[in-house]
Amino acid sequence: MIAARITPGGDFAFFPQPNSPDPHFPSYMKVALDAMGGDHAPAVNIGGAIDALRYYPKLHHLYLVGDRAILEVECAKQGLDLNDPRVSIVHASEVIGMGEPGAKTVRRKKDSSINVAMDMVKEGKADAFVSAGNTGALMALSKMILKMLPGIERPAIASLMPNANGSSVMLDLG
Repeated sequence: MIAARITPGGDFAFFPQPNSPDPHFPSYMKVALDAMGGDHAPAVNIGGAIDALRYYPKLHHLYLVGDRAILEVECAKQGLDLNDPRVSIVHASEVIGMGEPGAKTVRRKKDSSINVAMDMVKEGKADAFVSAGNTGALMALSKMILKMLPGIERPAIASLMPNANGSSVMLDLG
């Protein structure tokens, strides 16, 4: 998981990879995780949440967004302690499936895990949003809810790619 934040000056600040000895990892970071998004959700997402909490001890809070009953069962199965003050479930009653059309579905499924998590970022309840879900829905919703920065016409998908000197950010991977 890579976290990025836009600084007040408009620049991106990327935070370190797991186990990176970076003392500057922000202790205020609150992340909303679309726990229902992706082909093998919620199992792989809960596994990722466990890793994030372990590798980033300064992570202030991780919100697991999705169906509460399903997430409670999966957390118990994998040993994620919901009494940990750094983790909580935010209920969302709907899921946008991987094969559903993005723009139409986000308008119809207002209580989807993607919609609820993206709203948390817009409202300042979360600093970042992570999802392995429907890419079309993510792109449409980010443009509708979070809007574009001045001079930017459409959202982009970014990933860190390893290179000889560490890593580089690659855009438009979708």
